[in-house]
Amino acid sequence: MNILIIGAGNMGGTYAKSFLASHFATPEELYILEKYPVSQKQFPELLLENIHQQPGAFIGEADIVVI
Repeated sequence: MNILIIGAGNMGGTYAKSFLASHFATPEELYILEKYPVSQKQFPELLLENIHQQPGAFIGEADIVVI
């Protein structure tokens, strides 16, 4: 199940980390869309290619979207 989180601020970051910590999603299933650059230090558990600044084809693959 693919999860897209729009925004990587306080709430978006908390959702991402919680989904990963609870094993609700794997790093491969979690995508973040954030218009500002996000460093790998913010999300060391995530693959850098799962953090996007522009919408793309990955949006169509999302089963759940968190805004």
